Parts: sequence; structure tokens; C-alpha cells
Amino acid sequence: TAQKVKDVLLSLRVDYRELLLLKYVDKKKVEQIAAELGRSVKSVESDLFRARNAFREAYLASES
Repeated sequence: TAQKVKDVLLSLRVDYRELLLLKYVDKKKVEQIAAELGRSVKSVESDLFRARNAFREAYLASES
């Protein structure tokens, strides 16, 4: 449900939450996110990978 997704997002590290919101809510491209945050594209891609994994793990853990 939407509330469950919000709860899981709020449980994540702030930087992971910010990246996921920029990518999937604001619909920004990785290049835009990198420019906005003053980071390299590769570092944003890497942290997005980690953020998605952290979200997945937290979401699945909340189901049990």
C-alpha cells in the first residue's frame, strides 16, 4: 500500500531516501540528479543501486 511505501522510505537513510524521491517521484534522470547534488554520475548510479536494495530489504522485512 501507499502508506507502507511511505513508512519504508522514512526508515531509509536520508541520502538514500533523497535519491529515490528525485529519481522515482520527481522523475529526474541520473545526470540531472548528479548535477543538482554536485556529484558524479557514477556515484549517483552506485548509491541508487544501494538505495533500491535497502528499500527492497526494508519492504520485505516489513511484510513479515
